[in-house]
Amino acid sequence: MANSRAFALAFLLCALSCHAAASYAPVPAKDDFFGCLVKEIPARLLYAKSSPAFPTVLAQTIRNSRWSSPQNVKPLYIITPTNASHIQSAVVCGRRHSIRLRVRSGGHDYEGLSYRSEKPERFAVVDFNKMRTVSVDGYARTAWVDSGAQLGELYYAIAKNSLVLAFPAGVCPTIGVGGNFAGGGFGMLLRKYGIAAENVIDVKVVDASGKLLDKSSMSADHFWAVRGGGGESFGIVVSWQVKLLPVPPTVTVFKIPKTVNQGAIDLIDKWQLVAPALPADLMIRVLAMRDTATFEAMYLGTCKTLTPLMCSKFPELGMNSSHCNEMPWIKTIPFIHLGHPGRPPQPEQQLQTLRRIQVGLRLPARPQARVGADPIRLAREARRGDDGHGPLRCHHQRHPRSGDAVPSPQGRPLQHPVR
Repeated sequence: MANSRAFALAFLLCALSCHAAASYAPVPAKDDFFGCLVKEIPARLLYAKSSPAFPTVLAQTIRNSRWSSPQNVKPLYIITPTNASHIQSAVVCGRRHSIRLRVRSGGHDYEGLSYRSEKPERFAVVDFNKMRTVSVDGYARTAWVDSGAQLGELYYAIAKNSLVLAFPAGVCPTIGVGGNFAGGGFGMLLRKYGIAAENVIDVKVVDASGKLLDKSSMSADHFWAVRGGGGESFGIVVSWQVKLLPVPPTVTVFKIPKTVNQGAIDLIDKWQLVAPALPADLMIRVLAMRDTATFEAMYLGTCKTLTPLMCSKFPELGMNSSHCNEMPWIKTIPFIHLGHPGRPPQPEQQLQTLRRIQVGLRLPARPQARVGADPIRLAREARRGDDGHGPLRCHHQRHPRSGDAVPSPQGRPLQHPVR
């Protein structure tokens, strides 16, 4: 009898302990995710939030200090891959342990969504900082470039190979290739050659299942989507093969600032009418800050032919040969971005550049261009206000800022960047 009672008591205790163990079994945690990662990725490429180096690695390409505050939701881990297999492992482990992956290229993500979250969630960042190889084939006029490379690194590699080849992407040299190409890639060669996404001829991309694909192994729709559909939307693009395009050995650039008192508003209005009808070799953009609009241009030719062209098509701007700066295409990048062809930027110039970028990010009070719409018609509508002058003429309204109403080539409506 005593043995029966002892057996029953032992059985009851075992049942209770097993029930408790089942009720409080640990759910997959970030340590399980790390364990999965470290099987295929060297630990030196993984940075946990508790790591002393984590804050430095996280902040190294953050362009807006607003997203560095403690209030922002930070990743559990930062993964810094050195090859495609590391990215494949990160995708597989993320799916297995319900850890979302965010992808960071050059850090020019002004909303910070490549390395932070707007809501509490478990996520990790795949940071391409260690994958920035550029391989140029001047004979084939192509290049393979990793998503972590910056535009300046791509342009430099092209120029080392040839001064008469170029690529039509952005003019800020520190923008990451991955984010720029995935979002379209607008630059000063767009009227001649279109945007970056139109000149991508192959990709290596890791899809949601962890497979490494290229153009030949993915569908036509998938290849269409990764070129301009936004970073990480349709997979993680590891590298891009791009088509290099010819430029003359000497191109001409100029910058002409005009204040409101010097007729900047009327000049902007005229620019919107004139720019679509200009030759494709000439690109003029406007950066507006406070009361000054700066007309920046790149012409695939010499000052000798540019000056009469401007006098004929846009005489109101007052451009003459003294405004011309002739140089190889590679030197136009620092000139357009910083105002000089290749000299190291001074601190004040860097500050002004940052301010210009921040001003350009402010949303317009009234949009002046939409994809598929006629920018000239929209610009005219924007000018018509209750007082007959519209928001561009009212002192209490905003002046146009960078990003406003870029005319499409030859007056055609802006279309999806990839056809």
